[in-house]
Amino acid sequence: MGAECCGGSKTSTADAAAKTDFGPASERLPAHDESKSWEQIAAEKKSYYDHRVAMFEEIKAKYQAAVAEAKEKNEEITVTMPDGSERKAVKGATTPMDIATEISKGLAKKSVVAKVNGKVWDLMRPLEGDCSLELLSFDHPDGKDTFWHSSAHLLGQALELEFGADLTIGPALEEGFYYDCYLGERSLQDSDKERLIKRMQSSVKEKHTFERVQISKEEAKKMFTENKFKMEMIEALPASEVITCYKCGPMVDLCTGPHVPNTGVLKAVGVNNMSRAFWRADVNREPLQRVYGITFPDEKELKAYQHRMEEAKKRDHRNIGTQQELFFFDAVSPGSCFFMPNGARIYNSLMNFIRDKYWDYGYEEVVSPNIYNFSLWDTSGHADHYKQNMFSFQVERQEFGLKPMNCPGHCVMFGHRMRSYRELPMRMADFGVLHRNEYSGALSGLTRVRRFQQDDAHIFCKPDQVREEISSFLKMLDEVYHVFGLEYKMALSTRPEGFLGEESLWNQAEAALEQALNDAGHEWELNPGDGAFYGPKIDITVFDALKRKFQCATVQLDFQLPIRFDLEYIDEHGESQRPVIVHRAILGSVERMFAILTEHFAGKWPLWLSPRQVMIVPIAESTYDYALEVKAELRKIHMHVDVDLIDRKMQKKVREAQVAQYNYILVLGEKEKAERTVNVRTRDNVVHGMHTLEDVKKVLVEERDSRKPAVVDSFFSSDCMSISHYMSNIATSYHIAAPHMHQIRQFRATNVPQVQTYYDVLGVSPGASDGEIKKAFYKLAKKYHPDTNQGDPKAATKFQEAQRAYDTLRDPQKRAAYDQLGHQAYENAEAGGGAPGGGQYPGGAQVDPEDLFKEFFGGAAGGSSQQFRGTIFEHIFGGAQDFGGARFRKGASVRAAVTISFDEAMQGTTRSVDMSSMGVPGSSQVEINIPPGVDDGFQLQVEGKGMPGPKGVPPGDLLLQVMVMPSPHFKRDGFDLYTDVRIDMVDAALGTKIDVRTIKGLAEVKVKPGTQSGDRLRMRGYGVPMDLMGQRGRRGDQYVVMKVTTPRNLDERQRKLLEAFKYGGSVKEEEDNNTDKEEEEKSTAQSNYSSSSDSQNDGKEEDNKKKKKKKGGWFSFGG
Repeated sequence: MGAECCGGSKTSTADAAAKTDFGPASERLPAHDESKSWEQIAAEKKSYYDHRVAMFEEIKAKYQAAVAEAKEKNEEITVTMPDGSERKAVKGATTPMDIATEISKGLAKKSVVAKVNGKVWDLMRPLEGDCSLELLSFDHPDGKDTFWHSSAHLLGQALELEFGADLTIGPALEEGFYYDCYLGERSLQDSDKERLIKRMQSSVKEKHTFERVQISKEEAKKMFTENKFKMEMIEALPASEVITCYKCGPMVDLCTGPHVPNTGVLKAVGVNNMSRAFWRADVNREPLQRVYGITFPDEKELKAYQHRMEEAKKRDHRNIGTQQELFFFDAVSPGSCFFMPNGARIYNSLMNFIRDKYWDYGYEEVVSPNIYNFSLWDTSGHADHYKQNMFSFQVERQEFGLKPMNCPGHCVMFGHRMRSYRELPMRMADFGVLHRNEYSGALSGLTRVRRFQQDDAHIFCKPDQVREEISSFLKMLDEVYHVFGLEYKMALSTRPEGFLGEESLWNQAEAALEQALNDAGHEWELNPGDGAFYGPKIDITVFDALKRKFQCATVQLDFQLPIRFDLEYIDEHGESQRPVIVHRAILGSVERMFAILTEHFAGKWPLWLSPRQVMIVPIAESTYDYALEVKAELRKIHMHVDVDLIDRKMQKKVREAQVAQYNYILVLGEKEKAERTVNVRTRDNVVHGMHTLEDVKKVLVEERDSRKPAVVDSFFSSDCMSISHYMSNIATSYHIAAPHMHQIRQFRATNVPQVQTYYDVLGVSPGASDGEIKKAFYKLAKKYHPDTNQGDPKAATKFQEAQRAYDTLRDPQKRAAYDQLGHQAYENAEAGGGAPGGGQYPGGAQVDPEDLFKEFFGGAAGGSSQQFRGTIFEHIFGGAQDFGGARFRKGASVRAAVTISFDEAMQGTTRSVDMSSMGVPGSSQVEINIPPGVDDGFQLQVEGKGMPGPKGVPPGDLLLQVMVMPSPHFKRDGFDLYTDVRIDMVDAALGTKIDVRTIKGLAEVKVKPGTQSGDRLRMRGYGVPMDLMGQRGRRGDQYVVMKVTTPRNLDERQRKLLEAFKYGGSVKEEEDNNTDKEEEEKSTAQSNYSSSSDSQNDGKEEDNKKKKKKKGGWFSFGG
């Protein structure tokens, strides 16, 4: 059976997109009745699903009989494993899974598909004779393909059972899978994703087995008679075609397979997105719903994938293109990009980079026409095979077309006159504009467009020059991708079946390519039979920062175009010879590479590519003239530079320039203007200090022209003043005593822990949720708090690091800034005030040394008796005890942490802290009373229990962080508690009494008749103790949130009551002599309650409405 029946072969995401389109359709199937629910539609299809299963089971019985017969015959066969070992098996009975289980249960569990004699094979399918056997896991490409193909069936099953969909095709993709289905004119919404996931997860738990049978064409038509799309595919097959189909639980589908053993293997499932498509990619056919999914063998891999996809969304070149004003698209020219000035700068820089390489490697750039008579495409063969992808039109009764590639035009240029072997190799490079008529549904940003340019070049050479030219190209390719920071892999694709040309020439060419690959020193793979019919090629796959793969570069030999265009050169013997053409490109489409690099760099362009290289920030209006002068100087060296002359604070200007991804920000004040210098900082908030304009110009030119992003950093790291160097200069200039400078350096060193990232400290991924971050912090805090780390000298430091990380990541504003800036830049910004929570001095070392000195000493030049009140010096040292010019208030504080339960937090408790483990000399256990009502993160200050100060200075304090473990029963909001209670719908309608858990124990609560889900009952005085507010004995309130559930069995009276309750009417029960008096009274009471609003006067009704509005549906506690 052809793979198209269910999409059995892997499809690229781009190819899948190419089959989608939008527009009117005709010949539609009857639309699903929109008045019916999805459940009703699915229920109507159940008989069809049962019919398929029944037919399948009937056919399967024959297969089971054949397996039983094979076991009886017990015909022995030999199975050869990859290591050369042999195993005995029974023909027609033993399966690859049987052999895997014999070897080890671990191998059987890990295997997802087999390869028998080089072809993929179901693990549960019996072997048919002597064979070689390979067992493949998910990590193998064929394993992934099978895994995701089976997952498409899992998704198809969910679409049928949940929405009654008519399935069409569902192939595996390079990463994931999709299924196209028909839903009439209706479509699925994002809210339906969760419904699909739950159904798929249910099937995974049930471990539905994938079972395979072969059927005839007539049997297939009987089995799928109600699915027009399957019938259309079946009708297109020859009458003698043997068709395979698979059953997976209640779903049966046409498919070539193979599949995983059962759905239990597909442990982690997800639904990515949904889009529109058309049957057979024809806008005049039925509209389809395409659903994309992803699965993995475990949840960890799924979460990593989802995080990668979230990061990819942030890096989407379409979003960054809008934010940075790089490009846009417009309906006046679909698929053709408008590059704005910023985008054109990047575009031209990419082409200039390649032009520089062309010069180095001896290429000559040519310019060729955009429009050709179709006779050219007839000669090249494109008219027969590519015309549907070309734009063609009539000119003077002749057909012309826009060129989709450059090679035919270059052949015309080569054949323009007779060529000599001395001219070879001839390397023609062309950045000509190309047009391809892509499907409108396939257009996607810059990755799939209709108008584009390529770094396209063709090398005309002798056969014995091929190896050298390929080696030269691979070297050039490596240099370019190294500058971009892109990893890549290569594969040699050799002659396919039906290749054209002489076999000896193919052998020579393949040997030359193989030798060139070996000489390149880069790993490569062999793809036998995957070359083009006109010549072998090297496939190059590039990976970006998110490890996504793209195919951009190509190098391909062509023996056929020289024949088609009758190209010749005269060799050294005076004889005519055919040249070989090497098609090659590195960027491929410049537009596509633009998109890849935008997402690879996440919009943070290296200087040589950046459209926003320098932003000049004048501090005051008096420096505007100098700012414009600096701009003019930088434009002379062709720097893209802007000046921020808006009247606002310098800090805001700097921050906006960083967000806009200017590589360098030059801050100009009066001092810089007077000395003709600039104060340099980067977009990552690394402050390089003050430098002369001439020096900065030299460094910027060197970095840009060398295309090495790190050059400026190495320059400034040798010249600029670090904090230590900065302070040393101050000490030397103003004769500050060495002990004081030691204290300053010690402050900087001990208060900023050096860690890799905050995420690493907590052991979570950058995409972790708030709950995961909190859980990770609790785990670390529990591990490193003094109660469980007696004698561990590093425990306090580790806790401080965890606390610092948690404080940053749990705050949405701080976390956003941290993710934007990166770890080191955030720490620098926070220390200097440029990030949320930072100090008052933005930029730190940017402050002029003289101003900093004056700030330290309150304007006095080093007086030893200064009080330093209100200065940075007081902030560092405290300012209480005279100590050679610095005054200390008390010794250093010590931080510790304890973890208590929720109940302990409500009632109060005590904890002991071992101060010796905190590094406090001469200390032991300290008993600390924790008052009732503390919340998670509460800090207690215990005076005099910290580090001792210098002589005559009191010791510092103990700062105790209290962490409260969450309660499974209560949620806290200030001093109020919330708890959920589930009650039966009948009890909610009629009213009842329930026992509610409180921190005091169980308490009885009355539930009023007519209660609905979400209603809250207020229990006064059952909340959190308010001792911390100085109101000892008082408590907050507890709110009971009602969750109304539907009972499984209802009697007739309850049913009527619920109907009345549901629709707001009254219940009038018929009198029945057999109904006892008590039941009648209850019914009457309920009826009176339900219709009470009708019997009350208008004034009372208005009062009730006001009360209800005022209370918002909350009911006072009446116990």
